[in-house]
Amino acid sequence: MEKSEDQESREERDHVAERPNTTQSSTPRSINEMLTDDILDGIVGKLEDARDVVRVGSVCKACNTASKNVKSLRYVCRERDYECARGRTTIANSTPGLESTRRNASEVDLDNERILSGEEDTEMDDREHDSDVGMLLPEIGSDIIGTSDQGSGGKGIDELDDGVSVDGNQGEASSSQLNTIGVKPGWDSSYGKGENSKLVLRHFSSSSSSKLVTNEPEELFITFRRAVEQDLQTKLHVLQLRIEIEPKLQSKSVGADEREQSDFWLSDPGHLRNWVPSVAHSLQHLCIVDYGHQAIGRVSSILKILSHHCIHLKTIDLRNMCIDTNECTEMLELTSFTLRCVKINNDALNDFSDKMKNLQTLALLGVFGIGTGHLKLQQLKILCLGLSTKAKVVTMELPSLTKLQLKMACPEDMSITAPNLKYVAFNLEVPVATNSEAVLGSLALRFVDVKNMQELLYGASKFVALSDLVIGNRYLNKLFLDIPCMALGEDGKWLGVLKEVRLNIPSFTTLQQECPNLEVLNIGPGLWYAMESNIETVKNVQRWPPVRTLILQMIPQKMETSVMLLETLVTEIDTLVKLDIFVHTSSPVNSSEFFEAIQDQVQHLNLNQKSWTKSLDFSCFTF
Repeated sequence: MEKSEDQESREERDHVAERPNTTQSSTPRSINEMLTDDILDGIVGKLEDARDVVRVGSVCKACNTASKNVKSLRYVCRERDYECARGRTTIANSTPGLESTRRNASEVDLDNERILSGEEDTEMDDREHDSDVGMLLPEIGSDIIGTSDQGSGGKGIDELDDGVSVDGNQGEASSSQLNTIGVKPGWDSSYGKGENSKLVLRHFSSSSSSKLVTNEPEELFITFRRAVEQDLQTKLHVLQLRIEIEPKLQSKSVGADEREQSDFWLSDPGHLRNWVPSVAHSLQHLCIVDYGHQAIGRVSSILKILSHHCIHLKTIDLRNMCIDTNECTEMLELTSFTLRCVKINNDALNDFSDKMKNLQTLALLGVFGIGTGHLKLQQLKILCLGLSTKAKVVTMELPSLTKLQLKMACPEDMSITAPNLKYVAFNLEVPVATNSEAVLGSLALRFVDVKNMQELLYGASKFVALSDLVIGNRYLNKLFLDIPCMALGEDGKWLGVLKEVRLNIPSFTTLQQECPNLEVLNIGPGLWYAMESNIETVKNVQRWPPVRTLILQMIPQKMETSVMLLETLVTEIDTLVKLDIFVHTSSPVNSSEFFEAIQDQVQHLNLNQKSWTKSLDFSCFTF
C-alpha cells in the first residue's frame, strides 16, 4: 500500500538522522509544507535561545507571524555596545540596493553562522578592526530587528537618525552623528509565542564617523534605539514592554562632552515619538530604565507623550529621568505608577491627583523636586513614598489606603488621612513642626483617623512618633522596632556603629498599655545594641507587652551582656511562647558560643536559631 504524504512527512521528521543525503520522492516539495503553523508553534514555544529563533526564521516565513504577534518584549542595552559605539571611527558604505557591493554568498553565510553559533572569531574581529566594517545580517534576522520581506521593518538608511540623513554617495558625514550607524548585533535572547510569550534581545549600539568608506561590501549598522524603533514597528499586539540599560552601564559616568548627544537617552522625546505610536493601541505595561544618574539632568516630556498616545496603559515604571508632569493628560486606565531615581516638578503630587485618578499603587522611590502638594486619590491602596529632598508642606487624603511605606527626609509639615490604613513601614526622623500652619509643639508628621493599624515596621532613633502611631490602634498585632545605627559593607560584613546616631529606648510600658493585642515583637540589630548599652534601663521596665513571639535580630557585642539581656527578656515577658534569634555572621560574639550559652534560659521556649548577613528577616509581616 502506498503511504500517504502526511505519513511520509512524519517519518521524515522521526528519522531525519537516518535519511541519506540524496533527495527522495517522499521529501516535501518545500520546507514550508513540512513546517506548518502547528509544528512551528511547538518549535518556537520550546526555544530558549534567540539564535535558534533566527535559524527558524531563516527557513520558514511563518516565523514572521509569530514574531509580529509576540506580546511581551524586553530590550537590553549592554556595556559592550556603548564601548564599541564610542570606539569606532569609520562608517561603512551602507547604500541599499547595490548588488555590486554585496559579498560572496558563501562568505555572508559563513559570517552569519559565526554570529548564530556565538563564536568569538579572532580572525573576524581582526578583520573588523582593520577595515572598520561591521557585520551584515541579511534576511536571516530581518524579522527580529524589525524588517521583513514586505519591507515592514522601518525606514531606509537615510532615515536612521533623528533628523540626520546619510547618503551613501556622499563622502563626508559629521563626527557628531553618532547614532547613524551601529555595531554588529549580539543576540542573547529567549522567545516564546502566546499569551505569556517573551522576546529578550541583546541588541545594538551606535558609532561615530568622520568619513564614509566607498567600494566596500554593504554593511548596515543600527543603534540600540533605532533597533528598538524598527522592531516595534513590526509588532502588532505588544502588551508588555521593557526597555533598559543594563545596571553596569547605568553606573558608568557619561563624559560632559557626550551628555548632549541625543542617541544616549531612552527618555528623549524624539526617540519616544518614533516608537510609542506604533504600540499605543495595545500597550498596557511599560518599564523604561534610562542611563544612570546623569539622565536626571535632561528634562523629558515622556508623560505627555504616553498620556496622549497610550490610552490603555495600566502600569508605568520609569527610572533615571527628569520628568515634566505639567502637560500630562488624563490616564484613566492607569492603576500603577512607579518612579525610581527621578526628578519631577515641585507640584507633581497635584498632577498625579488630577490626571491619574484611578491609581491603586503609587511608588515614588528616590524622587527629587517635590516641594508642596496635595495628594488626593480615592482608590489608592498602596503608597511607597521615598522623597530624597525635604518638602515643605504635603497633605494626603487617601480613604482606601491600606499599605504605606515612608522612607525619606521628613517634610516640614505633613499630614496623612487614611482611615483604612493597616500596614505601615516607617523609616524617617520626625522633628517638631516649624510650619506656621501646624499646632505649636506638634510633630511635623501627623496621622489622621488611623485607628485600624495591624502591622508597623518602625525604624528611627527617636520614638516620639511611635507613641503617636500606636495610640488609638489597639488592634496592632505585629511590631518591628530598630535604630538605623549599624553600618554594613556591600558584602554584608559588619563595619561598626554609626556614632552620630542617638541611642534611645522606646517605652515598652506604653506599648503594653496601648497595644493589648500585640502578639509579635521584632527587635532589629540597632535597637538590640541600644538595649545592650542601656541594660539597666531595660531591667527597670515594669510592664512588657503581652507578645507570644519574640524575634531578635542582633549583632551582639559582649557575650556576658547579651546573655544577661536575653535572660531579662524571656523572664519578664511571661506570655512568651516562641523565640527566633538571628545572629550576624561577623558579629564580635561567635554565634555558636552564644547559642550554647543561652540554652538553659530558653529551654522552655520554642527556639529557632539562625544567622543573617545582608538583610533582616521580615517574613512574618504582610508588608
